[in-house]
Amino acid sequence: MKVLSPKEVYDHLDKYVEGQEHAKRILSNAYFLHSVRSKVSDMYMGTDEKKLKKTDVLLTGSTGCGKTFLIETLSELTGLPILKINAKSLSNTGYVGTDINKFIQMYLEEYRSNKDTVYGICFIDEVDKLCIEHSNSQWNKSLQHTLLKFVEGCDYKVPSQSGMFSGGKQITFNSSHMLVVFAGSFSHYYDELAKEKDPIGFNSEMLKEQKIEDAPHVHLVKAGMVRELAGRISRVSRLNDLTKDMLLKILTEKDHNIYEQYRKVFKFIGVDFTLTDEQLDRIATKTISSKTGARGLQTYLEEEIEDLIFELDLDPEEVDFNCEKEAKDMLCIEDDNEEA
Repeated sequence: MKVLSPKEVYDHLDKYVEGQEHAKRILSNAYFLHSVRSKVSDMYMGTDEKKLKKTDVLLTGSTGCGKTFLIETLSELTGLPILKINAKSLSNTGYVGTDINKFIQMYLEEYRSNKDTVYGICFIDEVDKLCIEHSNSQWNKSLQHTLLKFVEGCDYKVPSQSGMFSGGKQITFNSSHMLVVFAGSFSHYYDELAKEKDPIGFNSEMLKEQKIEDAPHVHLVKAGMVRELAGRISRVSRLNDLTKDMLLKILTEKDHNIYEQYRKVFKFIGVDFTLTDEQLDRIATKTISSKTGARGLQTYLEEEIEDLIFELDLDPEEVDFNCEKEAKDMLCIEDDNEEA
């Protein structure tokens, strides 16, 4: 697979993701270093050559600011598969929940035809939930050590396929070569930072402005992450909360935006509609109020055109849903066979 330059990756992410320049730069660089490292590892496999150090990343920021979307967009561009691990549902082997082996098994099943699974992206979301101090703190720390083992690189035995026909066969998956991206809001820690006050008032403003990315290892340990796992994270980026202007650009200007997607669907059935600036502004305003980030745009867009959808009166004979090529062109659907 061709290795893209950081600038190429950044430019592609910029077409779809509004703002968040620091996160886009960090991910672009991390992908590039990961890809080069993978190529070098293949070249020197079986020799005494030392492995290159991994670049693992942490994205922080509130819900809906684009953490997951950034990783999905990066995957679509590069072709690297994504192993998704939700830290909230993670458990140790033998306990209720989903253990690492099960996540890996689902990943290998989903991408069984992809030869790059060993060099994919491991996206560990909600990792901050394992850092909050409460009655299960010791359990959470044990789960962090489970993740540490994965990040450092480990062999995992998983069934070769799911279901009753696996015949007990197992395959070995090694996690050493994956690009690991952690994500979480860390709101509990940022809230604590905002409340901190110097007794004399000397550094009170400075304390309020502290950020995890300024001294990541120190802050992550303070936030409740075990020191060993914090030490494996090379770069940290905090994504900004989305403003109304940013949401309007996401809604109407970014490539394959949700507004244009709906317009294309309606054009396919012979209906052309546009929303006024007032309507678009209302969608963005409601999304801001809901605190759901960009995810809320579809909800309030559909609310805005609810009557239009409901009142559609179509003559089935006038709508040809068998125009496959026209539909693909209109909805920007790629043909896997053509790519092959």
